[in-house]
Amino acid sequence: MLHAHVSAGSDTKQASLEYSSWPAACRELRSHEYVEGAAEALGTDRLSDKAYLSWWKDQVAKCTGKGLAGHAELLSTMDARNCLGDITVPMLILAPAKSSLAVLEGLDSQRELHEKVVWSKLEVVDGTCHEMYIDRSEECQKAYLDFLDDVRKDSK
Repeated sequence: MLHAHVSAGSDTKQASLEYSSWPAACRELRSHEYVEGAAEALGTDRLSDKAYLSWWKDQVAKCTGKGLAGHAELLSTMDARNCLGDITVPMLILAPAKSSLAVLEGLDSQRELHEKVVWSKLEVVDGTCHEMYIDRSEECQKAYLDFLDDVRKDSK
């Protein structure tokens, strides 16, 4: 699974929690404090599955602040736009409609990804937050299975 961020410097203001940057917030806060703030800022706390939310917070809190900062640095500086046209395999893009991380005029970064990858399919999922695969798992699974059917049909 590829979790791609199309452009460098994408809007990560929500993740910075009033610090100078997302990586700085991760470094300066302990991971448990960061995850509590991030869950609210990113909308993850809106999930109705509170058991999952608790598990998610526990998993993120296991990371060190330095480890989280490295992840944040990678995601906030990586720019894959120059190689998207080189992708020659089918790609399904599951785009969360209500992600606080995808706020650049709605779904522009996902549409850009779709337009630049020759054989791609964009499915917008109207979940509660960025983790749409939690509260809209059946919709995500159906989109994936439909995509596989399309790939099989096109390969014949």
